[in-house]
Amino acid sequence: MQIGTIGSALINAGICTLIGVFFINITKTPISGSVVAACMNITGFALLGKNPFNILPPILGVYAFALFNLEDLEKYTPTALFACGIAPIVSYITYFEGFNTLHGVILGPIIGFIIGFIMPPVSHNVVSVHYGYSHYNNGFSLGIIGSLAAALLTMFGIEVTSTNVVMTYTDYRLVSVSYTHLTLPTTPY
Repeated sequence: MQIGTIGSALINAGICTLIGVFFINITKTPISGSVVAACMNITGFALLGKNPFNILPPILGVYAFALFNLEDLEKYTPTALFACGIAPIVSYITYFEGFNTLHGVILGPIIGFIIGFIMPPVSHNVVSVHYGYSHYNNGFSLGIIGSLAAALLTMFGIEVTSTNVVMTYTDYRLVSVSYTHLTLPTTPY
C-alpha cells in the first residue's frame, strides 16, 4: 500500500519545518542547540506522518501555558517544538472510527492542545526522576503523557492500535545515489 510519494513527504516536511521556524521567529527565540534539534525533530518526523494539522495543537497548548503563567514565549519554544512528538494522537483521535467527522475534528485538536498545555510542567518535573542526567527530558515527558493518554483512551473503550506501513517498492535511482554517497572515499582534515 502506497500512501504518498517522496515528493509529497518532502513538501510536508518543508511545510512543518517552516511552521517551526515561524514560531522560532515570532517568539524571537535565540538560536541554540536545543532549538535547532527541536526544529530538525519536526523535519525528520514530518517525513513519517506529522503534518501541519497535528503539530499545531500541541505547539499552541505549550504557548498557552506560557501565557497563562505570564512568562516569555521564547523560554518555551524548544518545549513547544518537542511537544510535536505527541502530535500523532491528534490525527488518531480525529480519524477514529468511533466518532463522527465533526466530533473527531473538534476533539482531536482539543486533546492535542490539552497535552501541549500539560507538557511544560511535566517536562519540568520529570527532571527529578533522572536527576538531570538525561538530555532526552522532553521525550521522556512525552512517553509518560503518551502512556497516560493510551490508558485513558483504553479506559473509554477506544482500542489503541499501531499501524505499520512498510514501503513495498524501491526507487533504485535513490538507492544508487545514497550508496555512492556513502562509499565515496573521504579525505581526513
